[in-house]
Parts: sequence; C-alpha cells; structure tokens
Amino acid sequence: MTAYSKTLEFTVKNTADLPTALQTYFDTYHFSQGESTNDHFVFYKKGSILDGWKLNPLNWQSTVTIELIHKNTLSVQYTVPGTNVINPLAFSELYNAFLLNLEQYLVHQNDFVEKNAEQVARAKKNISRYYGILFLGVMVSFGIGTLVQNMTGNQLTGQITSIIGALLSVKLLNKNLINRATSTKQ
Repeated sequence: MTAYSKTLEFTVKNTADLPTALQTYFDTYHFSQGESTNDHFVFYKKGSILDGWKLNPLNWQSTVTIELIHKNTLSVQYTVPGTNVINPLAFSELYNAFLLNLEQYLVHQNDFVEKNAEQVARAKKNISRYYGILFLGVMVSFGIGTLVQNMTGNQLTGQITSIIGALLSVKLLNKNLINRATSTKQ
C-alpha cells in the first residue's frame, strides 16, 4: 500500500517556545513524543491491525519528524504508512491541512483546533462512504460466490470466488482513491 509522505519547510520567529508549542499541538491529537533534542523532535502514533478501520485518519500509524535546519527554519516531515484497507493518500487533504495548521499555529499563533476539526469531520464522512462502498463490493462478491457455488456444486470454488471478489473490491477502491489523490495534486 502506498504511503503518504510530505515535507514542509517554514520559518518561525521565536524558537525558544518551540518545544512547548509543538507539545501542545501534538498532545491535542494524542501523539506520543519520541526521542527529541533541542533541534530535532519526533511525534508518532503507534500502528495497529485496526488502522484502516479507524474513522479518524489522524489516529492511523504515523510519524512527524521536525528539525530545526537553520536558525529559524523548520523542516516538518509527516509520514503515514499504508494500511491494509484504505490508502492514506485518500486523506492527503487532511494531512496537508494538518501540516499547514501547524505552520499557522507556530508562525502566527492561530487557533488550529476548529480548522483541524473541520478537516477531520470531512475525512470521517469520506471514510464512512468508502467503508460503505467496500461493504457493498464484498456483499456483491459473496453473492457471486454463492451463485458460482450453486452452479458448480463445489463449495471451495464459491468461497474462492467470494474471497477474490472481496479483495478485488478493496484493490479497485484504493486504485480509484490513489488516482483521485494524484490527479488533484497536479
């Protein structure tokens, strides 16, 4: 599964409050802090088997690495590895907004909670729709598998047809989501 990865660079006015500001931002979304130094910060979410089924894509396994690369310039890299169900590229709009809101918070002290909440709500609506499409695809696959089983009289053939159809549903949905995500970038 294709991972989402983006790097953003921007300049902050004051780096003295940077550790506290970063901690505040990422604590709001329950990120854990990894090993950090004065000029290198790591925030992460641990992965689980259920990552692709969580309604909030910000709760999927991810890593945010922040480095102070020049005097006041930050480099922020956000990486979300692929899940087994829904491709994270489908939520690149959410992840991009999350990074831009971090920048706005660090540079201009803009409130980020409401803006990120709007993006999360939109992502939850989309992911619910994607689950519905997957459910429909799996049900159609099981129907076709049952039909094949009844036509051939072979239970194994019906089960294999159902499994292939269900996997094909996931594959086609993700291919469509990746195509949409890459076409909107251009």
